Amino acid sequence: MRPSSSTGSHLFLKLLLNIWCTMVDTDKELYMHGVTCVKPEWLVECVQAFAFALLDGKVLRCLRPVREFMAERPRTVIMPEAADRERVQNLLVKLEEKKIISLAMLRELWKENPNELYPEIRNWFQKSFQKNFKDIWSNMLNEARVKYN
Repeated sequence: MRPSSSTGSHLFLKLLLNIWCTMVDTDKELYMHGVTCVKPEWLVECVQAFAFALLDGKVLRCLRPVREFMAERPRTVIMPEAADRERVQNLLVKLEEKKIISLAMLRELWKENPNELYPEIRNWFQKSFQKNFKDIWSNMLNEARVKYN
């Protein structure tokens, strides 16, 4: 796939969210090999899948032992019938707004603001357990940092 010369390669890359295997910059043009265009509506599905994996302790293992203290099961976040629940909406909207669909993206977000997502994730825990959440949050930040060092 090659960007048309009328739009320019930079504009082309800005307008489309693309995943590619190889980029080749020749003297004449920029070529991308193995390109897949990601449709914007797929981002919602990715956000839901990431939210589930995060809450379920698949992204940050420190959440696994405390799942039993969650107000709802992590899988609730991917259930269509739960889409109108406040805690589901708050987490998904924030993840989508910040375009967080991976641990690497989450880590970058937390580098800028370590309190980002704090209320959205805390609200997944039972009220009686929320007093313990600061320790869990600290563990989450540390684990995210360690996984990439």
